[in-house]
Amino acid sequence: MAGCLLPGSGQAGELHASLQSPDGRLSWMLHADNRAAHSLKKGNRTVLEPSGLGIVVNGKDLAGGITGWSVKKVKDNVHDTFETRGKYPSASVHFNEYVVSGDNSGLRLRARVFNNGVAFRYEWTEDVQKAPVLNIGEEKTSFAFPEKAVLWTQDAASALGPCEGVWSPSRIADFKKDPGNPRSHVRTMPVAAELPGGGFALIQEAANFNRQWSGIKFSLQDGACRTVYFQDPEGFSAPSSAEMPWRVILVNDDLNGLVRNDVIPSLAPEPDKNLFPEGAKTPWIKPGRSTWTWWDRGNVREEDQYAFVDMASEFGWEYHLVDEGWKKWGKTVPESMDKVAQLASYAAGKQVGIWVWVRWSDVNNPANDWESMRSFFSSLAKTGIKGIKIDFMDSASRERLAFYDAVAENLAKNKLMVNFHGANTPTGEERSWPHEMSREGIYGGEQNIWAAIGGRHYCALPFTRLVSGHADFTGGYFGHGPKLRGSSWPLQMAANIIYTSPVLHWVSNPADMEAAFPKGSPEREAVRNIPSVWDETIVLPPSAIGECAAFARRSGDQWYIALMNGDGRERTVSIPLDFLNRNTAYRATILRDLPEKNDGWKVENRELHSGSTLSFTMRVKGGGIARLVPAGK
Repeated sequence: MAGCLLPGSGQAGELHASLQSPDGRLSWMLHADNRAAHSLKKGNRTVLEPSGLGIVVNGKDLAGGITGWSVKKVKDNVHDTFETRGKYPSASVHFNEYVVSGDNSGLRLRARVFNNGVAFRYEWTEDVQKAPVLNIGEEKTSFAFPEKAVLWTQDAASALGPCEGVWSPSRIADFKKDPGNPRSHVRTMPVAAELPGGGFALIQEAANFNRQWSGIKFSLQDGACRTVYFQDPEGFSAPSSAEMPWRVILVNDDLNGLVRNDVIPSLAPEPDKNLFPEGAKTPWIKPGRSTWTWWDRGNVREEDQYAFVDMASEFGWEYHLVDEGWKKWGKTVPESMDKVAQLASYAAGKQVGIWVWVRWSDVNNPANDWESMRSFFSSLAKTGIKGIKIDFMDSASRERLAFYDAVAENLAKNKLMVNFHGANTPTGEERSWPHEMSREGIYGGEQNIWAAIGGRHYCALPFTRLVSGHADFTGGYFGHGPKLRGSSWPLQMAANIIYTSPVLHWVSNPADMEAAFPKGSPEREAVRNIPSVWDETIVLPPSAIGECAAFARRSGDQWYIALMNGDGRERTVSIPLDFLNRNTAYRATILRDLPEKNDGWKVENRELHSGSTLSFTMRVKGGGIARLVPAGK
């Protein structure tokens, strides 16, 4: 039905136009009284005040001179179900699609109005497409939340590069441009909002890959979040055939809906069947858990890797990551690769696969269709490794995003999985590139090496950055030293349950793991059975952004309940277990904070059922865990 005008679906020459969701609750409105603008309501609740629209292409503001809107509904009541991975194995969205033209202007939009959000992008009229290239100068899209909305953003230090900032709340009026610091008002995406009167929203872009486009940041000033091409401040060029990425506003009544909102991946294209004949189930793409030496000891010595491979095998985990330093194992890179091959062969005998780290600049040469990259990846594939962690891109410029595209394509051709570090916020890549198993773009567990991660940050992540897509947080430390930074063991385990990452890293060393999880103990069974992908995800009612994160997640017939507490105070919560199967009794292993210290836990075993309530008292930066399996299993 795409591209055809539905009967009775046109509006012509309207000063204000309203585009509705299939359920009629969401109204995306377009305005043309003084400027091109959009606003958004859910029922009677305002999500966005009138906010700017427009883009400057080849020196012309396409919204200039606009006098009204002509609207065509081209898809009606679409219900799209697609394969996903992480929170659950499949997702669905429900939307109406519209094509909108600005009267007496060059502005054209394609919009999808979902029951739980809006996505739109600018498209090009025939006149614009006649130009040999599109010189993109400035985008005027903005998002003006109500003045009393609480905005959750990452600190400005993360805006330019790796998107690794600390999350904190503020109001739009708090952001002021500092002449002495030109990036003080710039934030990387996403921006999440707690709306006055209840409900949540989140803004970012979607499907910004294989587009030959630049990535966006948000300039927060003058009462709105304005889209800026921060890494291409002078603009950039794209082919006249290029499709823009989508601009997205997610809208949900509660945090469970926000976490389970699948609008962003729905906007990404389906996987290339030539590269991924079975999509995410293509045989060489396998989620799993991984050990890692770098967090524990920094130096990546060859001899240390074997003990960590043994630990992965002992705990039933699928992978081990060899981080920066492996190139020094031999006198030459080929000699070092031979040593990686020896490790990969040893690990294969233990049913463990090897990942290796690569610095992005080592393969950043686009000459001859990325010939040096293709050669390097081919050589690494011959060692028997399973995936590559590529690091330090630290930019969303048009040029750098083209590098991401080349990496993803060439690794897929070598049947290697990928984990992007020093990376941008995801925009749906995991759907189109199902071999992308995770990415950083998060202020993660490695930061505890240098300074303490706050409890507010731990408890904000599931409802901010993790809504965008998977994240390689690298949690799970069960030692006794300063790297805990005041967090408790239950919180460390909860982080690796709540934060979705299809390749899930555990950072502790073998000695600490054996001490924290003795052989034959119920806590050992609890940690070794935590999967990296789930069949069901539920956000539980005690959750509040920055204060408490409480999740129930199911894999097969086992459930995990995981909780994290923020900075403010000790917290006691009660969790009704009404999501459990009513006809099944469950054997539960419960791990609780100790009041007297953070490097340990109280272990309790009991039987529970769907009518039970489970209570936890959590320390500041503490947590709680329960693993529930059918009794008798």
